[in-house]
Amino acid sequence: MVKFHRPKPQQKKLDLNHNLLQLKAKLKNMAIKRETIHGFWVTFDEEAREGVRYLRDDLQYKEAKTLFDAAHLTGSAEFEDDYDRDWTLIYNRDGTYTLIRRQQE
Repeated sequence: MVKFHRPKPQQKKLDLNHNLLQLKAKLKNMAIKRETIHGFWVTFDEEAREGVRYLRDDLQYKEAKTLFDAAHLTGSAEFEDDYDRDWTLIYNRDGTYTLIRRQQE
């Protein structure tokens, strides 16, 4: 039997793919919401409501824009709110963003 070996992708890329798969599974079962935050369209589920509130109400435009720009350039941006909750802002191909809550490690 012949086995093909592929080079292993970077761990960060695996983690992001895993997070995206988890997000897709969650989104199938949850109500999706969409709103603009500082001029950027963000899709999220009810579990991410506090992350939306943090981006919209606690951060000034320039602070939030830094996160949106980072997500646009690299595909995602991770951040933490004032209550030590972990969030990931993902840039979508259609120019919108998706906000998910990461599980604390």
